[in-house]
Amino acid sequence: MQDGNTARHNKPVTFRNLIRHLADAIGRHHIPVRTRAPDIHEFIGPESIHHELVTDLVRAIYKANRCGHLDAPVHAAETFNALGNLRARLSQSGRTDIDQINLIDDIGWTVRELLDRGAGKPSIRSTGHIEPNLEPTKILPLRRVRY
Repeated sequence: MQDGNTARHNKPVTFRNLIRHLADAIGRHHIPVRTRAPDIHEFIGPESIHHELVTDLVRAIYKANRCGHLDAPVHAAETFNALGNLRARLSQSGRTDIDQINLIDDIGWTVRELLDRGAGKPSIRSTGHIEPNLEPTKILPLRRVRY
């Protein structure tokens, strides 16, 4: 039987492990993590598809969790605040690619699954239950271009 304080009994997720997990789950072509890097400046390689976005994301999570080193613990609220802030900025930008929004959403689901599992909850994939996307569909205007 599990109690409501299960998360306290499990080892906390570290920043390094979170980003490594994201790289494995999402793909290293999106998150080219250097697992043996000594600090945040060398942690993400330059070969990412959305390099600037991924670099901003990794630094935002690091800063939001007040990490002083790569093996510092991360927390759900701070991590999701960083993801939400970045997603909001992307949504308001006129230059955002839909693939960038989808990448942030995929990262959010993966973080949720990892942190929920750390709290003693079953994996979303193992239960077969996937939360519906309740965000309304947005129609984006396309500029007319003559060729």
